Amino acid sequence: MKSYVLRDTPITAIDFETTGLSVEHGDRAIEVALVKYHPNGEVEHWDALINPQTAIPLKTQAIHNITD
Repeated sequence: MKSYVLRDTPITAIDFETTGLSVEHGDRAIEVALVKYHPNGEVEHWDALINPQTAIPLKTQAIHNITD
């Protein structure tokens, strides 16, 4: 079995934005983003907006700066 050293392993951070915090109240996903950090210093980015099929509340727009 191969041994892994954490400092030699790429690490990916995930950011997930929603219209609110309650699925029961109809809140939906609006964005997902990934940042991958490589041991050699290289950084990769990926993100996508998601149509929540509902209006994004003004309070949420102010927090995420994502509008309808």
